[in-house]
Amino acid sequence: MLYDDVRTVAYRQKTQGSRKSHDVGVSVKIWLDLIVQGGGKGMFMDQVAEFPEHFVFAWCTKFQLRQNTCTAMRGPLNAIRRASSEVELQLKWNTFQNLFPFATKMTSYLKRQWMVPQKLVKWVLYLRENYQLTNTYNLVESWHKTLKRQHLGYERDLRADDLVCLLQGVVDVDFRTTHFKITHGLQPIVLSQYDKANKAKAMALAFGVASNMVSEEAEQFKNSISPHLRLQLQKHRAEAQERERSEREVANALAFEAGETKALVIAETILHEIRARKKRKCNLQYMQTVVAGLERTLLEVRGLNTVAAG
Repeated sequence: MLYDDVRTVAYRQKTQGSRKSHDVGVSVKIWLDLIVQGGGKGMFMDQVAEFPEHFVFAWCTKFQLRQNTCTAMRGPLNAIRRASSEVELQLKWNTFQNLFPFATKMTSYLKRQWMVPQKLVKWVLYLRENYQLTNTYNLVESWHKTLKRQHLGYERDLRADDLVCLLQGVVDVDFRTTHFKITHGLQPIVLSQYDKANKAKAMALAFGVASNMVSEEAEQFKNSISPHLRLQLQKHRAEAQERERSEREVANALAFEAGETKALVIAETILHEIRARKKRKCNLQYMQTVVAGLERTLLEVRGLNTVAAG
């Protein structure tokens, strides 16, 4: 067998499990159907099901926009995200709408889902605690590098179905295993050189200095919020607290009902065992111990109808 024939056979054996069809598109569709039938591979599928609009992977398709338009939107959207005050936020938002007046669906989506007070605090810079802002671009690039180095071996000309097979198989298992180890303290979090440098700077600060810095930032954060926005946030928190209180009351009522049902079953079982005199085989001491225990239990049961009990 010639060398090229050996390479061909080895390559076919390597890819026979990932290629469901000679046609790449058909093969990928089969893979995606299999993943869906298996319940999905995502670790956050419940969030996707509950908030499908929040997970828009292709603006061009979702909002009928051209690719160059979506690319042009990145700058103005980043400017909104980095607003340092409410005035600047409104200015940047108005600029975005003026630049893309035709993107009505996109604007409506942003206004409905992300420009509301309870969402602004999660992504706009001046409302973030201590002015922290996460830049995920480098994290994505780092993950791509890890994928290419560890799982692809810098291999080129990889078919889409081969990649899907790899992602839903080896990569998925590896990610879940690492996530489990880190979550349960079995594996330490590996910091990058940048993170190590930032941690070293933070650890070098005296506790008093760091505490004053946090206090100043917190005060600046409070002063940067307008009274109108502050009232809206307070209203949102009050509504959330009321929902939590109602949910706790319902949960407590259900738990009480379940406890009462179980207590009645136990009481009926005890009564049945006491009435079965013909089966009695215990001695007097055991009987006296049981009676004393029942007397204590009766006192505790009477406490169910006492306000101060518990």
